[in-house]
Amino acid sequence: MSSTAFFAYASPSSAAAEGDFLQWYSDVHIPEVRAAIPEITQVTRYLLWSPTAEAGTPNRYVTVYEVNAEDPTAVAARLGAAAPGLTMTPAIDLEKNVIEFGSVVD
Repeated sequence: MSSTAFFAYASPSSAAAEGDFLQWYSDVHIPEVRAAIPEITQVTRYLLWSPTAEAGTPNRYVTVYEVNAEDPTAVAARLGAAAPGLTMTPAIDLEKNVIEFGSVVD
């Protein structure tokens, strides 16, 4: 099995929408992604910060999904196939949403 992770960078659509964004991400989005990718072994969310961020700028988050799978490219394909059926919210800024995949380096 390969130890892989995917990193989902996301921001709320506004500072005022942050509470709705966080609730949706925890209660709806993560469970839907885990259901689509049963090989996910761990999910950890981080608040990103920058000492140069402008006041009032919506916070940025990264969620790390650890995956244990024989074929990490198949996991990426399944995530892509599941994406159109995932529940979205107006509280997320989809223009700033980025997903990247990575593998453990020995």
